[in-house]
Amino acid sequence: MRAAILYGFHQSGHVVACERIASALSGVATDPQIVSPLDNDILRESIGKVYRQFAMHSVNAIPATLTDERFRDALYDEVEEAIGSQLAGVDVILSTHAYSTWLSAKHLTVSGNTSCRLIDVQTDYSDWPVYPHDRVDAYVGPELRFRKGLYHNMHEIGIPLPTQHPLSASNGERPQWLQELLSQRPVLIVGGADGFGPVEEAVEALYDQGIPVLVVTGRNKDLYECLAQRLRTRNARERIGILGFVRDLWQLMPKSRAVVTKAGGMTVTDAFFAEVPVICTPPVLAWEAESMAQLDAMGAVHNLWEWDDMNSQRCRDVLKNGEMARGIARKGKELLNNNYADDLREITQNSQTERRSPTLEAARKVMSDVSRKGIRDRLVYTAAGRLLAREMDKYE
Repeated sequence: MRAAILYGFHQSGHVVACERIASALSGVATDPQIVSPLDNDILRESIGKVYRQFAMHSVNAIPATLTDERFRDALYDEVEEAIGSQLAGVDVILSTHAYSTWLSAKHLTVSGNTSCRLIDVQTDYSDWPVYPHDRVDAYVGPELRFRKGLYHNMHEIGIPLPTQHPLSASNGERPQWLQELLSQRPVLIVGGADGFGPVEEAVEALYDQGIPVLVVTGRNKDLYECLAQRLRTRNARERIGILGFVRDLWQLMPKSRAVVTKAGGMTVTDAFFAEVPVICTPPVLAWEAESMAQLDAMGAVHNLWEWDDMNSQRCRDVLKNGEMARGIARKGKELLNNNYADDLREITQNSQTERRSPTLEAARKVMSDVSRKGIRDRLVYTAAGRLLAREMDKYE
């Protein structure tokens, strides 16, 4: 069986997820390829730039045009040739990005391919935006509350886990400064590929409280250079460290007192795996607000809905209160599925079903369930959450 595993616009947490999915499919799929029709120079400089600008300036929702059907049709015209080449001869597609799922489904429909299986693999604790398509054979992910009842082919199996326990990782290749900083149990700030807003301010707030900080900037070179310049001018090396892209980020987490990050799936899951408490920063995008609200309802994270809370008692509660920190970490650990690889292999091999679209009545039942659990009420804390709440109101 040949498999293609698709990610989004840039090589970030999505690619790490794809690598873990490929590992999970060992023995089932032959040489799975990890690709994205979206990852080209033109789209990176157009659509990708929109996302980066919103991330840099903490604007609380992406433009509505990015979820418009006409936009997706135009996007398909842009990538049709690339996606046709990437998916040629493939038996099963596993997509970790909403656009890639929709584009793959459209390609299979246009090309008349009825045998290839398409599986949407959610790698975040959120469901929006979702672009449903009756060509999708299975939806896979964690606690898919907003899809529950919408799809007959939904499987709640969690998010891909690291393949090695972090405590067994070797420290031999770590530079001396990093080992010394880790010995102080720093707060690990993970900005993601595009950052999560004012990362520099978060570093300053923790530094001013006498808390050692290790910042992971990913492939965001501008953020790395900006923080490095501040270090040079402040001579703060003994309590602040900076790393760029770290492929095995989960290996650093057991040495940290907490992980500060946006509510993205892979980083949060790795922190759960390492049993380290997670502090989620104010959301930039609407689905981050949804993810924060869901995880907060489960007691698995400590949310900071406003940036002022980074330099307040709300942040210190977790950093100074061992009992609270352990409670949050324990709840996070409970969300993991240690049988993820086996479950994914089973779904990949047996996902061909009678395809049908969700009904409006099913959507209304889902939104009613979400409201009863109090998740919707948490969303109104932010502009991003209010946008999502309005989307939900359409079903009422």
